[in-house]
Amino acid sequence: MQNYRKEFPVTKNLVYVNHAGVSPIPLRAHQYMQEFITDSLHWGSKNFTGRIETVKSTRDNGARLLGCSSDEIAFIKSTTHGIILCARGIPFRKGDNVLIPEREFPANVIPWLALKEKGVEVRFVPERENRFHIDDFAALMDKNTRAVSVSFVEFSTGFRNAIKKIAELCHEKKVLLIVDGIQAAGVIPINVKELGIDFMSMDAHKWLLGPEGIGYFYANKDSIDKIENIFEGWLAMENFMDFLNYNQPRKKTASRFEEGAPNFAGMSGLKGSTEVLLEAGIENVYQHVQMLLDFLSEGLKRKGYVITSPREDESEKSGILCFRHPQKDMTEIFHLLVGNDILPALREGNIRISPHFYNNREEMEKIIDSIP
Repeated sequence: MQNYRKEFPVTKNLVYVNHAGVSPIPLRAHQYMQEFITDSLHWGSKNFTGRIETVKSTRDNGARLLGCSSDEIAFIKSTTHGIILCARGIPFRKGDNVLIPEREFPANVIPWLALKEKGVEVRFVPERENRFHIDDFAALMDKNTRAVSVSFVEFSTGFRNAIKKIAELCHEKKVLLIVDGIQAAGVIPINVKELGIDFMSMDAHKWLLGPEGIGYFYANKDSIDKIENIFEGWLAMENFMDFLNYNQPRKKTASRFEEGAPNFAGMSGLKGSTEVLLEAGIENVYQHVQMLLDFLSEGLKRKGYVITSPREDESEKSGILCFRHPQKDMTEIFHLLVGNDILPALREGNIRISPHFYNNREEMEKIIDSIP
């Protein structure tokens, strides 16, 4: 995986281990965005056909990464954007309820809490020892449950939810499953079809190594008509270039959720970052990151630190490792690391380490050596 290290100039400045926060982009993403900007500077919209090809290539890359068809991929502005499409698109009735885990990132909470004005109840699945259990999801479901919305990986612990089991439960109860995939896509092998996900939303700026303001929204072709398009715009039309045909049919694909004004600059960057990830291979990416985290975990435990991320079961692992010390001030240690040109994150009293495939063992050794 070290062949790709040259794609990331950030390595000349930092031990960058905050990919669960905001990632640096690779050179290829920078190159493609720069080419778009330069072309716009000198030629305006003359080369519009090439931009349409970028849209297609970037959409195809997303489909390859997620294990679905390109017709099931739409572009969104943020993870929150995709969650809102579901929260406002599901035809809820007063008295319905939706389940979400406790301590979720607010992108997967605020859009659902906003439904209280419609009489929709939000039920929180309890966290037990930094994990969520399928029995707790089942216990909260009833005949009025319309949706379950869950993070693929929990941002503050690194726990990977049992998405396939949750999907099986949802399908048995005729409940939609919505997934916040931002902490998984790009570092964990995903096949949305095998997992049984109905909808999944993910911005590009974490593990997908892309710029902020662009992302993917997966809509299963068998579920796409189960939500209304609340942002329907001219790009939702079957032939959107037929400008004055206002009454034409809507698209039958996920791209119906793209309302207007494509983010060509963002798509250009996402095209570059996903090309790099696909070339490296997501299974290889995952195995390399787990090797780094296993090595780091052992070194931290030898120094008396407690690993708070679930690591015993392979199915619970992610790209995130959180740790703390029973006596030491973790805020001080965080600033100590930053002062040593190591960039992790501080979450809920833990230091969160989230390396990617271009990081190496020597960097993990530097982290261990820098921690008292």
